Amino acid sequence: MEITIKPYSTEYAKQCADIERYLWKENKEGREIRFDWTYTHCPNYSKPLCVIAINENNEVIGFRGYFLNKFFFANKEIIIAQLSDSVVSNKVRRMGIFQQMTIFSLNYLTENNVTMILNLSPSWSPYHGYKKMGFEDLAQFHSRYRFNFCQIFAKVLLKRKREHWSNKETFKIEKNGITYCVLQKIGDDILEQVESLENTVKIHASHEINNLRWRTQRPDRHYIYAYAIDNNKKILAFVMFKTLDYFLYDIGFMLYNNSKILKKLFKTFCHNYRPAAIAAWDFALDEKNHKMLRMLGMHSIPFINKIRKNPPVLVRTLQTNQDGDLNWIVNGIDIRKVENWSISKLDLDSF
Repeated sequence: MEITIKPYSTEYAKQCADIERYLWKENKEGREIRFDWTYTHCPNYSKPLCVIAINENNEVIGFRGYFLNKFFFANKEIIIAQLSDSVVSNKVRRMGIFQQMTIFSLNYLTENNVTMILNLSPSWSPYHGYKKMGFEDLAQFHSRYRFNFCQIFAKVLLKRKREHWSNKETFKIEKNGITYCVLQKIGDDILEQVESLENTVKIHASHEINNLRWRTQRPDRHYIYAYAIDNNKKILAFVMFKTLDYFLYDIGFMLYNNSKILKKLFKTFCHNYRPAAIAAWDFALDEKNHKMLRMLGMHSIPFINKIRKNPPVLVRTLQTNQDGDLNWIVNGIDIRKVENWSISKLDLDSF
């Protein structure tokens, strides 16, 4: 069999969406919609930077996808390629195609001025292969949780269903000149203000409106937004949640300029949506946000973090020194040190 590794182009879109059937649960139409959202409609770069493998019949037999995310390094904006979908047809397994596509992509990304790769969704099967290709461990995953056992009882034992909550109306309350809102559709008037709440100096994803608007439009997702504004409609706090069943929630990210207002906003969300459990990543946060999660009643549960152990987050620089060695210093920052990063679940391509 003649195999060619080359950059993805739009003529292969439907074939690539089809081969995703080995990874994605959606039907054919759902896969095409998801593929278009992930790669075609990404606002962070002029084109997808994916790689494909084709055979002599121009049939796609492998796909190496990268989720292009915009990050800030010391106030300088750069594009990070996040490892996303990697799939090979069952017809050509164990022929080294996965490794060939990944090695090809390292050069392809470098040619397109991408300076690093981040893997926030690692699995054990390719982990050691990535290590051989120069990837470094950044941090072990770790989360904090908040449980409501009455709601767990309702979900698990009483078998309550909340699918109808997808039509839940906007909840709004005003107190001391601050309006607290919890809703399922978010407008540009709020999204365009979110970035103003960002105050970390660490490496962090962009929260500018084009990026956020794209993320909020991900197909087949249920998001809940909570925000607080003053009398002048200036945003004071913002939290994005994801849910599958309106019992279990993940915090995508939270930004705020007043901890008391964020606590009140969080309480408003809990009162309105009565979560059985809320989870948030905490392995790459500054001390201020670690403390904030504790104030919100979220705790580290050691046995959960142990039984759900994944490989560490991986990072790979695409810069080299004159002697050919990998250069891990980007804009004066060592990207191998987790203390230089601020990472939230929204940065995950599948959030």
